[in-house]
Amino acid sequence: MKNNTRTSLPVIAALFFFAASLAPSAASAQTLCGPPPPPPAATKWRIRNASVQEDSGQWVLREMAFCADADCNQRLTGGTAIDSGDSESWSLPSYAFDGNTSTFWKTFDTNVAGQSWIGIDFGAPRGVHGIYLKTDNVVYSVDSIYVDYYDANRGHWVTADILYNVPSGSELIYDVKIRRAFPVSWRIRNASVQEDSGQWVLREMAFCADADCNQPLTGGTAIDSGASQSWSLPEYAFDGNTSTFWKTFDTGVAGQSWLGMSFDAITRANGLYLKTDNVVYSVDSIFVEYYDALAQAWVTADTIDSIPSGSELTYSLACQ
Repeated sequence: MKNNTRTSLPVIAALFFFAASLAPSAASAQTLCGPPPPPPAATKWRIRNASVQEDSGQWVLREMAFCADADCNQRLTGGTAIDSGDSESWSLPSYAFDGNTSTFWKTFDTNVAGQSWIGIDFGAPRGVHGIYLKTDNVVYSVDSIYVDYYDANRGHWVTADILYNVPSGSELIYDVKIRRAFPVSWRIRNASVQEDSGQWVLREMAFCADADCNQPLTGGTAIDSGASQSWSLPEYAFDGNTSTFWKTFDTGVAGQSWLGMSFDAITRANGLYLKTDNVVYSVDSIFVEYYDALAQAWVTADTIDSIPSGSELTYSLACQ
C-alpha cells in the first residue's frame, strides 16, 4: 500500500438514500484481478431483464442479434430462438431475429426482475462479443439487462455482463464483456473504533480509476451508513471543498460506519484519495468494499491500516 500527497479534487455527487447491509460478503475480491477471461464458446446465449417493467409488466424487442464482434458487423445467424415461455403466438422469440421491425417479440412476465428472457440456441458453440438491440417504447422496455450464456459443463446459466441505462425506442449496439465481478458501488468502512469520540470525519475523499488518483471517478451518488446529520452529509466529502465535511456518529463499533459512492454502471476503482480530520475524529484502519450487483452483497476488496489523522493521502487498492 502506498500513500502520497494530492492537491485537488473535482466535484462529484449529490445525496441519495442507499439501502445496504453492513456485513460484507465472504466472497473473494480476486475476481477483480487480472485481464478479463476470454468469451466462452457457448451454444446458448440470452438476455434477461435485470430490472422490472413497472408500467405494463411486458417487454417488447423489435429486433436483436448476438454478434461475433463488439461493433456487431458480424451478426451470428442460425440456431433456434428461445425465451422464458410467456410470449404469444403473435409475439414469438423468432420475430426478434427476423430482420423485420413490423414484427416483434413480446413477453408478459416482466413484472419480476430476472424472470423474462430471450435468446438463441445456436446448436454449436459461439463466442459473443456484441449485442444489437432495437427497443420499443418506454412502456414496453427495461433499462437494465443481464447477458447470460449456458455453461454445459456446469449445467446452468452464467451471467457474463450487465447492461445499464438501456434507452427505450432506440437502436443500440453493446460491447459484451465477460466480467469477473460486477461492482456498482464502492465504500470505505471503519475497521477500527474511534475510541475518543465515537465519531468519524472526512474532509474529502474520492474513488479513482487509476492507482495514483489522477482520474477520480465521477457521476455517482454519495451514500453512507445513515448516522450523519443534515450539516455533515455524505456528499460533503465529495464536493471539493475542505470547509465542508462528512461526519458520522456511529463509529463506536468497528465495522458500523461507512461512506461511499453508488454509480449507475459497473465501475472499477483502483485508487482511493482521503483527506482525514484530526485524531479525535479519525480511524486508523478501514475496509475498502464494493457492492456486487449480481451477488447483491458487499465484498471486501482491500484493508488499509495505519492511516494518519490530519493528512492528505492517496492509496492504491490491492488486488487481493
